Amino acid sequence: MKNQNIDNRIKELIIQAAKGASPGDLSEIGVKLSGYYALLGEEFQDLIVFQADRWLELRKDAKSDKMADRLWDATEEGKRSNVLRFKLKYLERVMAQINRRLRVAEGESFNRY
Repeated sequence: MKNQNIDNRIKELIIQAAKGASPGDLSEIGVKLSGYYALLGEEFQDLIVFQADRWLELRKDAKSDKMADRLWDATEEGKRSNVLRFKLKYLERVMAQINRRLRVAEGESFNRY
């Protein structure tokens, strides 16, 4: 439930930014998204540390490293790890675009564009 609330808040912020928020609002959205990025990053880090131990157990029953990777991906933790990887990637891209829009707005304020 906690993750669903975070996901909904992130989506709301992204939609708000996409609708043409003011530079001040974009800045605030960027800060909030950075906070969510940090929370998700910490959860991803915990899963990666857990994976190191669990993967060795899975490798004992697998015929290859690739098979052990697939067995990991099939676990709940592996699925969550993959979901977090994609969320972190799209958050990086959204935050980069927000920063770009802020730079353009700054340039416009000095009649550079």
